[in-house]
Amino acid sequence: MSPAMDTTNQAEPGALAGLRVVLCRTSHAGNIGGAARAMKVMGLSDLALVSPREFPSPEATARATGAADMLDRARVVATLDEAVADCVWVVGFTARDRVEGAPVVDVEDAAAEALAWAPRGPVAFVFGNERTGLENTELVTCNALARIPTTTSLSSLNLAAAVQVASYELRRQALRRGPVPAAATDAGDDETLASRQDLVALFDRVWKEVAASPRYRSDDQRVALLRARFEQLMVRAQPRRTEVRAVHGVLSWLGAARDR
Repeated sequence: MSPAMDTTNQAEPGALAGLRVVLCRTSHAGNIGGAARAMKVMGLSDLALVSPREFPSPEATARATGAADMLDRARVVATLDEAVADCVWVVGFTARDRVEGAPVVDVEDAAAEALAWAPRGPVAFVFGNERTGLENTELVTCNALARIPTTTSLSSLNLAAAVQVASYELRRQALRRGPVPAAATDAGDDETLASRQDLVALFDRVWKEVAASPRYRSDDQRVALLRARFEQLMVRAQPRRTEVRAVHGVLSWLGAARDR
């Protein structure tokens, strides 16, 4: 057995309960099982799978030694938006530098940020396909991007290994922080963060309004770029639900003025 920190007399850190691992379009079922075991050994229990190539699978079960219950509870969904619909903060893992999109931070900083957000709602760590990583449409969903510092000669980790590193960093920091106060159940709506589901509903409405413009062309690449940048802006702003409702209100006024 590998040497490990002695946590015999330490309570499980409550902050980990609000943390989710999301695997997108996983090609090899064994990696799902390996990721489930990596999570469980570090105290994480919420696993979501976005369009896996094969699941359930005997190979996944074989790799999830001692963590078959994680596979039984795993949610399988069709899109990343579904997997993180209730999340208030989402970080995607990437091995590449990005010009567009959310800032890329070290995995240690990503774990610290995740634990800071966790008392306010579910938080997700998102991993892409083994060969291609996260797609651009998935990256737009993320509030931040994280990178595990690897050697330049071979920069990509096995998927289950990457989940293990991220899960370890979350646990290490959670144990050092100690007990985290639970989120206030009577928090005012002004302080309730918009979930991904709230933002998607807003985006859908905004682009329906855009499509109503006589200048709109669905094949115009500038529209696609504008949409991506607008959504990135809103995701990074981390608006409250009241602020999202305010935008809906503005759209209602604009729509009424147009229809007069």
